[in-house]
Amino acid sequence: MPDLNQKQALFRSASATIYLCNSLRSILYALQGFPAPNFFRLVIGAGMIVINMAMVFVYTGRPPMAMTYVEQVKFPVIPGVLGEGETLFTYKGRCVVDGITIFCLWVFMGSHFLGFVTAALLGAATAFKTMQPDLFTELFRETGDGGGNYQSVDNMI
Repeated sequence: MPDLNQKQALFRSASATIYLCNSLRSILYALQGFPAPNFFRLVIGAGMIVINMAMVFVYTGRPPMAMTYVEQVKFPVIPGVLGEGETLFTYKGRCVVDGITIFCLWVFMGSHFLGFVTAALLGAATAFKTMQPDLFTELFRETGDGGGNYQSVDNMI
């Protein structure tokens, strides 16, 4: 049976891989029709690249310079949904990013497979909340605090 660090490394690696695949798909979407790409495609593709690469940085813990900027990103307060201090490192922050990603993959990009895999990872994170609470607390911070174990994937193995 894998221990907590192995499970954490596996989930972080799978998440980073999927976000990297989403970024590559976004690049292809943004540049479709090159040398005269559609402006709408460029905007959606660029936004998706930024969102997904930020999540790759979150799950790999690298590069350290980018992590200082990602740490400072906070979502606006939405009463009843997002409280004050929600970041990319919290569970609700991941739900927001995954929701945006899944919507864009399915509606705009037509990449249903990647959307499904991203949704499956979000479902796995939700399942960890009840089935593996110790793993859940290691993967996600509490709202607005500095908790959670956010070392790079290399240090966990």
